Amino acid sequence: MNDKMIVTTALCYSNGPFHLGHLVEQIQADIWVRFQRQQGKDCIFLSGEDAHGTAIMLAAEKADLTPEAYLNNILSDRLKDLDGFNISYDTYHSTESIENKNICYNIYDRIKSHIVEKEIDQLYDTEKNMFLPDRFVKGTCPKCGAENQYGDNCEQCGAFYEPTELIDAVSVLSNTKPVIKTSTHFFFELKKQQNHITQWLKGAEIQQQAINKLMEWLKEPLQDWDISRDAPYYGFKIPGHDDKYFYVWLDAPIGYMAALKAFCDKNPNYDFESLWWDKKAPIYHFIGKDILYFHAIFWPAVLHAAKLPTPTGIFTHGFLTINKVKMSKSRGTFITAKSYLEKYPSDALRYYFASKLTNTIQDIDIDWDDFVSKINSDLVGKIVNIGSRCAKIIEKNFQYNIITEITCDEAKTLLNTIVQKGDEIKLAFQERQFSNAIKLISKCADLCNQYIDEKQPWKMVKDDSTINEAHICVSSAFHSFSQLMSYLSPVTPEMASKYAEFINSDLKWNMPYLKQLPGSFPRLFERLEANKFN
Repeated sequence: MNDKMIVTTALCYSNGPFHLGHLVEQIQADIWVRFQRQQGKDCIFLSGEDAHGTAIMLAAEKADLTPEAYLNNILSDRLKDLDGFNISYDTYHSTESIENKNICYNIYDRIKSHIVEKEIDQLYDTEKNMFLPDRFVKGTCPKCGAENQYGDNCEQCGAFYEPTELIDAVSVLSNTKPVIKTSTHFFFELKKQQNHITQWLKGAEIQQQAINKLMEWLKEPLQDWDISRDAPYYGFKIPGHDDKYFYVWLDAPIGYMAALKAFCDKNPNYDFESLWWDKKAPIYHFIGKDILYFHAIFWPAVLHAAKLPTPTGIFTHGFLTINKVKMSKSRGTFITAKSYLEKYPSDALRYYFASKLTNTIQDIDIDWDDFVSKINSDLVGKIVNIGSRCAKIIEKNFQYNIITEITCDEAKTLLNTIVQKGDEIKLAFQERQFSNAIKLISKCADLCNQYIDEKQPWKMVKDDSTINEAHICVSSAFHSFSQLMSYLSPVTPEMASKYAEFINSDLKWNMPYLKQLPGSFPRLFERLEANKFN
């Protein structure tokens, strides 16, 4: 293996099961990682649980569990979901870990000169006797007037503000009007990092859409960032203070480093300090557009202040909608990973997402009727069908033998075209233009099916004068099928694994010609039944 690289997905807040919106990011990143590994890259794939904050504390209390027991239950379910969708993390860690605590304290020591204390006004719930975190306050956005917005930013206009700026604020916990109380908090001097962030953005691998949004934010002076929270709170205590904790957004991105440290500790051939501290490997984050500010402004600013390397690139994706609307429990469109897997195979969703994913930050939509139609048409009727029908003819008429010396011009043209298309497909995967990669693979399958339909080898095998031509036809078509399975393997790993097991070989980007079928062709993929989410 050559060229180490680090790829992460955003740590997922431990507040319930994975849903299909989470899987957009995890599948997108996993496809890219699997492609990189297929190209020979030593790609370290990391993520984990964002395990701190008031919400975790309150959810654990409601369940009559300690936070640790509550988190363990969540983690157990999520690991099953990740396995069900073949997400190939090297380490899936947690911010509630000794690695994260140690690195968090290390970074805090490094940025102390950039931290100041300020007296601030906070919203306080007198019924619950606690300061209210941003997400436990709702009201009207002070910038655009949108109602029912959280206390940190507006989902309608994207504005950031203080919870005390909300109009008609209400506590989510008690549905009462909070009062304002004063407390001492610790602030990271973000405004002093503004020039560095602007310069960093010029060289980082970030989509232009995201750059445009970030530059809008950077037109105004950045506000110092509150990195502390008052007790009661679940998280790491700030050294020297019994009633102050690190805000979850300080230690959450540090969780990427903690996951890498945990991975390196278990794999002695990898060294944490050289990989991240000395940046011997590029670092890429896959994130949703709702957390772009944190990852592309706050996180690199903290790393720069700590004199640590900043990320190489940040790849941002949009939201998932179902039938053009946000996922909603009341509408029956809030679908968990578990409930999906009870109805359909994981490769089907991975393929469907890939067919829609580009390198932009646009939202993608699931239409379940279209989903069933596309999978049955593309994967079953168009791609798997090539291998299945050719294998049947090879098995029945040619004793499982496959011709490897293709002399027929038409057959050679087909094979050469599909191999040459590999360069375009490779570029599409590399640039995260997955929908284009799927289109190119689909066009290759069309060419192969057209060749088979024109030749009609099932008829030619019945005539001694054409049986050899039939053998060439099904052999070249089957070689083409093997190549298409290789191209698809980052997208549909379960199907690829079945095929690799059948031929007893890894699926390389440039597949060697198979000389003989090792047995009867397996059922690689079944047709989907009609929409099961009606």
